[in-house]
Amino acid sequence: MGWKDVLKPIRDRLDDLFPPNEPGQKQREARQRRDLLKGFKYLESFDELEAWSPQDVDPLQVSNTPLLPRESASSFEKANLTLLHDYAGNYHDYESSQGVDVDEERYCCEYLQFVHVFVYFSHKLVCIPPPSWTNTLHRNGVKVLGTFIVEPGSSNVERILQAEEHESISQQSSQVFLMASRLAQIARAYGFDGWLINVEKTFPLHHWNLGKLEGFVEQLRKDMGDGGSVIWYDALTTENKVIYQNGLTKKNLPFLKCSGSLLTNYCWDLDKLREAKIMIRDNCLNATDLLFGVDVWAQTKQPKQNPRTTWPRNHGGGTNSGLAVAEIASCQLSVGIFGPAMPYEHFGRHGKAVDRSMWEGTSLPEGLKCDCGDDSSEFHAENLTAPITRFAKQFPAGSRYFFYTNFERAFSQMPQTGKIRAQIGSQSVLPGLIDHDVPTKRHMISGDHNQHCCTLLLDHPARVLITTKRLEPGLQGSSGAVSGRNRCFTLFKLALSCDQPLRVYLRLRPLLPYRRLAVGCVSVTFANDTTRVLRDSRPTDDGFHIVDTVLHETAEKVDGTILEDTDNTIVTELGVSLDSFDHDFRNPADVLEIYAICIQPAHVAQNLYGISDIHVEDRNESHFKHMRLCWKIHERISKHRECPVEHPRFPDGTLDKRPWSEVTGPFSHFRIRVNGEEVGRAHALEYVLPQSMWGKLRRGEECQVQIIGVTFWGVEWESDISDLPDVARDWEFV
Repeated sequence: MGWKDVLKPIRDRLDDLFPPNEPGQKQREARQRRDLLKGFKYLESFDELEAWSPQDVDPLQVSNTPLLPRESASSFEKANLTLLHDYAGNYHDYESSQGVDVDEERYCCEYLQFVHVFVYFSHKLVCIPPPSWTNTLHRNGVKVLGTFIVEPGSSNVERILQAEEHESISQQSSQVFLMASRLAQIARAYGFDGWLINVEKTFPLHHWNLGKLEGFVEQLRKDMGDGGSVIWYDALTTENKVIYQNGLTKKNLPFLKCSGSLLTNYCWDLDKLREAKIMIRDNCLNATDLLFGVDVWAQTKQPKQNPRTTWPRNHGGGTNSGLAVAEIASCQLSVGIFGPAMPYEHFGRHGKAVDRSMWEGTSLPEGLKCDCGDDSSEFHAENLTAPITRFAKQFPAGSRYFFYTNFERAFSQMPQTGKIRAQIGSQSVLPGLIDHDVPTKRHMISGDHNQHCCTLLLDHPARVLITTKRLEPGLQGSSGAVSGRNRCFTLFKLALSCDQPLRVYLRLRPLLPYRRLAVGCVSVTFANDTTRVLRDSRPTDDGFHIVDTVLHETAEKVDGTILEDTDNTIVTELGVSLDSFDHDFRNPADVLEIYAICIQPAHVAQNLYGISDIHVEDRNESHFKHMRLCWKIHERISKHRECPVEHPRFPDGTLDKRPWSEVTGPFSHFRIRVNGEEVGRAHALEYVLPQSMWGKLRRGEECQVQIIGVTFWGVEWESDISDLPDVARDWEFV
């Protein structure tokens, strides 16, 4: 067993076997100051939770991206997936809100269209998700929950049950739980969507009151509102005992009812699944509100005491996690995956390859090494037929009226330095796995026995390369033939409604010549499987092509007949037609590169925006003196008139259907340019300059700053170039 495995107390139950190792007060405060400027916020005691107020919120710690309201997944035979992200304690430098250079890529989850809810977990009493994660997850339509965890070493657990009597306008008395109020306020203030409640310590007997605990959970659920979520973890029972039920029983059923969702422990068997399904039916509950746990870490070399087990009992978890997901999906229940970052933590440089194997069913790399030792192959077998994505619901990308991607990854290699830049909050909506029945290759779309199409994400500039390759010996392609009419392969699953006209915009670069008379290659598919190729691509002087067209409620078939039923007002796929290119696809070839895709209502607000008042502010948060670059945003009414930004409304009072931030208005993020060089990006209206700028400022060198705001739909607005004033010599940086 490797040292990293010891960092899994939520799975190992080893919390109270180790003495506390709390740093001194000064070290703790220094760590919190450093974390503040990375955008991290957490609370480590009930005193801190009670004392918290909205005035404590730093703009760097707040998510600015609203939750995209994506459409429901239609696969009833598959399971909703919740990820419990516990990665070596979390709050790592690479999750910083302003980005950081790293030596290698880390966990970022590129399968977000298969994820329903994402829980950020750490061993803090109140674990608040970093805004970098929340921004990317919201952009992909995934709900984000923090964790409220009471562990065996926690003190003052009884404060959860403390309530004050309040009298309403109707003269009815009710109890208000301060801790529930605080947690709801925190979620709203930092911009995430709810809480996992994990109580793994019993209450003192003279304080124990089941009704009050249920009241605490009910109030938290109510305070979170219609869009919020609360999940109760299967630890504490109604008898005030920490006994993991590994299913749904009378001892945890009340917590499912008051929270709305319950996550079971992961040591269940098939009988537990069947019993839970019966209890759900008998209590008229929603089966998808019950999540059965799957522990990825169970597929590692186990200690003799407290071994982790998950279904199937022998070598479950890891690359076999999909087997458990399949069983849960067959009962129409939901799944909670513990430790999805395990491949990166356990396998080192092979982490990404093992992660793909677990999700997609790809082959494991040769010479695989991990913390299990020389006999690692005994624990980590290939599973080519039952990956997670085959049994998890795939949600449509985008929303009902909006879709945007620029293909940015969470990690990109800088061309000037060769360093890897981590920017978790910038990960865009990425192409997903398409053919679930042939899981041996990613993005296998259409091919004969020797040929297939795939995508490759490239950096600087971000783009997707669509290419055709020959399959490796022994692998089979998908069932579709390469030859034939309308050979289209899918990049994104969508659920866009054409009940109002939609504008479709793409910027691409063909790498093969078009066939004669073909003037476009982008395809859209409707709900009745009718495909239309958009034939109005126009070339630009720099070798690119622009697709800019409008889809109406009545779409035409390829043969010219009009579609009349409602299924043809829903766009379900967006892809590329191979028939548009003059190439024999029996030979491998790079087909084209796509740089951006934007689909939005044809009629949108045409507001003009500006960025101004770029200045430096002296800050002293938590007794940590430093300075920040700040700016303001505004709407341009005319050349000489400005006003504050507001969510645009149409004359009939309806809001513009594109994303809008309560923090940054129309802007997804801001690129910071100093002396013509881009130094970073911000998701707030302020930015801590990197230390590389400090010397220049102290020496009085010229520093010209420009802020470039990028909207949620990819339009850029540039500020004027501003000269930074002389600054004090006592700046402090991280």
